[in-house]
Amino acid sequence: MTFDEAVTVIRKDIEEENNWRSARQKMQETLNAALEARHEVQQLAAKRAELTALTNQQAAVQRMIEDRQLQLTGFEADLAVKEQRAQQRLDELDAQIQTKETKLAVAEKRLDDLKNHLHSSVN
Repeated sequence: MTFDEAVTVIRKDIEEENNWRSARQKMQETLNAALEARHEVQQLAAKRAELTALTNQQAAVQRMIEDRQLQLTGFEADLAVKEQRAQQRLDELDAQIQTKETKLAVAEKRLDDLKNHLHSSVN
């Protein structure tokens, strides 16, 4: 082998080694990017699980609110019925009082008339 051939072989060897180092560096960068991507995917999965849990909690709270609203609507309906019955009873009692006051006024008038009649009979 001549000197020029030996230099050519060494240059090719150096070029192959440089190519190998460059390829190895690119593989390292790719591996690092893959590890970082996997870490980000894991973080996203954890955030998705957290979001799913929060969404489920929100749905449970919404159902609870709807149940409470239904109960409240039932209570309001019951209250309206009770208020209506109470108002009817008050109206009945007012009518009874009115009737008794009228009867009392008539009785007082008769008593006054009787007193006047007795007083005028005595005189």
